[in-house]
Amino acid sequence: MVRWGTCGLVLLALAGCDGGSGQPAAPAATASEAVTAAPATVVVEAAPAPPPAAIVAAPQPPPAAVVSAAAPTRAAADPDAAQALFKANDCTKCHAVDKVKKGPSLKKIAADLRGKADAQDNVIKNITTGPKIKLADGTEQEHKIIDSKDQKELKNLADWILSQ
Repeated sequence: MVRWGTCGLVLLALAGCDGGSGQPAAPAATASEAVTAAPATVVVEAAPAPPPAAIVAAPQPPPAAVVSAAAPTRAAADPDAAQALFKANDCTKCHAVDKVKKGPSLKKIAADLRGKADAQDNVIKNITTGPKIKLADGTEQEHKIIDSKDQKELKNLADWILSQ
């Protein structure tokens, strides 16, 4: 809202401005007639001022952030505990973080399961049920079963594998 004082009304009346009423103003013969004919204060609705450019231009996330939001990766709650369980169960005989041994690398496993809602369940199923698996050399064997029944430990290990 804009408040116009007597001086502003005089200028509006002399300029033939309607003061925001939508009706043409009747021209006043003199400045004193404009002052007497108009009330002391007139309220005129005005459009709000646009915000400063700095506020309008909010920083946008980089495209990679959008991709990671669409395909979230899990981080292990305790990566040290996950690695200890991984090593204690001799998983390192067949798997490494970034290279193929007898089995696929953890990065390959994570990439294959990335974006799938049941990724954690798939990893836990593989490490707790001992399914038949095909090794890098083409032979088959049963996957080793992790020596733990603690669901929290198993989920932590699965999340660590999927975070690679």
